[in-house]
Amino acid sequence: DQHYVLVDTAGIRRKSRISLRLEKYSVVEAIKGIERADVALLVLDAQEGVSEQDARIGGLIHDKGRGGIIVVNKWDLLNRDATPPSFAETVRERLWFLDYAPLAFTSAVTGEGIDRIFEQANLIVAEQGRKIPTPQLNRWLKEAAESHQPPLFRKRRVTLSYMTQLSARPPTFVIFTNYPMGVQFAYRRYLSNRLREQFGLFGNPIRLIFRKK
Repeated sequence: DQHYVLVDTAGIRRKSRISLRLEKYSVVEAIKGIERADVALLVLDAQEGVSEQDARIGGLIHDKGRGGIIVVNKWDLLNRDATPPSFAETVRERLWFLDYAPLAFTSAVTGEGIDRIFEQANLIVAEQGRKIPTPQLNRWLKEAAESHQPPLFRKRRVTLSYMTQLSARPPTFVIFTNYPMGVQFAYRRYLSNRLREQFGLFGNPIRLIFRKK
């Protein structure tokens, strides 16, 4: 009893200089598809692994702030020694910026895993549009900072004073601090992971903006 609109974009695989014009067209169409989507499916060929173009399109999905699912297709063609955990580890290394996107192992020929895509898409959409109350966010922020102290910046401790949610698609939060430039990538990632542990936001990217107090 649910309706879905599937937008299929052209496969992006530049074989030679001759196909450069077609490749540019395919990328433009992929961008349009991503911008229309509630959930973007990045379809990988299990036999090829993660190509440079796959990573490029994955980066566009992340930059556009879309919920995402990494679909590993042709899983039935791999030898029996291949396992989802080992393959997933390789994918996560190449597509680390999509660490929030679940993986679905599928076969378009046998239908294996296809239902899983819709299950995951439903969960991702259910998390979109969610607004977390500011008091909850600030209680969480205090606990997160106490569990793992913010870094030093110019020999002074970064302090996180206040937090609120700016928008829901994608989930975007602003944190006021004495030194916005002092919040390094590693600590930003720590906060994102802790935020996801606490509030879910399954399959959606999290945007953290740091502003001067």
